[in-house]
Amino acid sequence: MSISQLARSIVESPTLRLNEEARILREKGEPVIHFGIGEPKNKTPITAILGAAAKLSAGDVKYTPSAGTPSLKKAIIRYTEENYNKMIAPENVIVSSGAKHSLYNILYSL
Repeated sequence: MSISQLARSIVESPTLRLNEEARILREKGEPVIHFGIGEPKNKTPITAILGAAAKLSAGDVKYTPSAGTPSLKKAIIRYTEENYNKMIAPENVIVSSGAKHSLYNILYSL
């Protein structure tokens, strides 16, 4: 089987490499200032954990709309309005699996 040039050019994520280097230094007792590269600094809200557990227990596991569920989009709009005083339309809101994935999709589409 032949592997494409694009596949051969894939390299390790720099953020994952930095996180691993920081972990090794911490284990050696070195002082490390962690700037949160790629990792959330806050714990997952308990309401999100319990909500996900309830959905899983009920067997309510299925694909969601690729741009996000209507209720999640409404919550994002409400949060944005309350915290940033910005009005946004539902068609301008998408939900993604993370910043890297979204940036890749944006750049790939250009």
